[in-house]
Amino acid sequence: MHGAGSCELTSQLSIALIGAHWDDEVMPKARSDAITVLLQDVISQCAESGVTLEFVGDPTVGIEDIKARFTRCRWGGVVVGFGVRSPVEFTNFFEEVVNVAREHAPQAKLMFRV
Repeated sequence: MHGAGSCELTSQLSIALIGAHWDDEVMPKARSDAITVLLQDVISQCAESGVTLEFVGDPTVGIEDIKARFTRCRWGGVVVGFGVRSPVEFTNFFEEVVNVAREHAPQAKLMFRV
């Protein structure tokens, strides 16, 4: 689900998704698989509606990569998932994402997923 790094946004509305990285150590595999399927369905539904929803990063990617994606592409929105907002250990990352979005994608609406 990670973006390729180039900006090939073709829809009128493009939304960047920042979410938590999950694996077997953090989340049971069955739950991780279910979330992956759900996200793939949401991305497909958005595409069918002419909206590009692209997963552009998680706490393992690093803020510089996310900053580069925000700079290269014109995003209409940035969604920050609950898995980034909720855990205390991701507080600094969450704040960095919000600040980078405001600086490098000022036109983007900030959205928060539960």
